[in-house]
Amino acid sequence: MIAGLLLACLGAAPDTAAPSVRHFEWTIQTRDLTGLRRGLDSVLSASGARKLSSSGNGRGASYGNAVELRIELPDARVDAVKSLLEARGEIVRESSSLRLVSDEIDSLERERTWLLERSKTWKAEVARRQLSESESAESLWETQQRQEQEIFQLDKELASARKSARGSRLELTLRQSSETPTESGHGFFEFVNMPGVEYTALWVENPAPGRTAPRYQGFLARYMFTRGKSWIELGALEAQGGQKTDTLYNDLFLYAWGTDFYPRHFGRGLRRWFNVYSGFSLGGAFLSSTSGNTHILFVSPHAGVELFKSDRVMLDVRGSYFVPLSSRLHLKLRGLGATTGLQLAF
Repeated sequence: MIAGLLLACLGAAPDTAAPSVRHFEWTIQTRDLTGLRRGLDSVLSASGARKLSSSGNGRGASYGNAVELRIELPDARVDAVKSLLEARGEIVRESSSLRLVSDEIDSLERERTWLLERSKTWKAEVARRQLSESESAESLWETQQRQEQEIFQLDKELASARKSARGSRLELTLRQSSETPTESGHGFFEFVNMPGVEYTALWVENPAPGRTAPRYQGFLARYMFTRGKSWIELGALEAQGGQKTDTLYNDLFLYAWGTDFYPRHFGRGLRRWFNVYSGFSLGGAFLSSTSGNTHILFVSPHAGVELFKSDRVMLDVRGSYFVPLSSRLHLKLRGLGATTGLQLAF
């Protein structure tokens, strides 16, 4: 009996085709998670797609909401789904692969053949012998039901494998993002850990001879802690040019807190390239000279462009206007600033 089962199993000819499934993984950032889900449901419904699983939520606009979806759909409809995602948000991470499922189908077919032969052999064995004292019609019926249930379950797995081989599989992560560090009416932040460094140059409009230099430049460490985005920075600028005297402020030691806002156009902070933003920074500066030191507060409105941004790296440039909050140095130190910064996520 065992030999017959093995021969039947080994003799089952595998399918000569080599079916495969395309597998895509996309992460999308969007301002309107609810609207994106509605549009996606409409496209999937028209495409004859099948939703395999769904997790997360998209109930409100609270910062940081995310939804994960696993979907099967025809190959021809993948581009339509991608076009919708790009129109309603930005694909910030994507990968694709091609997986052969012929081995999986062959294995299931061989197992099904083995189960059928086992059931056939068992029925023939029962038919040619009488019941023993330890056996009953009920126990035989239970055995037969168990075997038929195994075959039925295997048929479902085989049908699912064959169906998936005729299309594509998408794994989508939809993320709600914000134009500002916090959404109006909600108290949620999306914290990030992005330290970085920036180079800053300051051109003083009306330098005071012997007191302030016409230009200062130097490096600052900047730490971005929300994706909105908010940050703190600390560094020093060194005087360039000017009359060298004991009263000249040779160094400016700066510390500041800043925040940026994305407009509704020009990228909205979602694109990988060239997102426009504006904002301000507020802080203080220790001014150092040979004859003494002083401290002032300042505010600096700015506008800039994120030249490149991903989940791990951000490179941006911005222009600013440095305004000392000091009646004594307001005219002598105010001026235009230019900054280039690089941030890395950890």
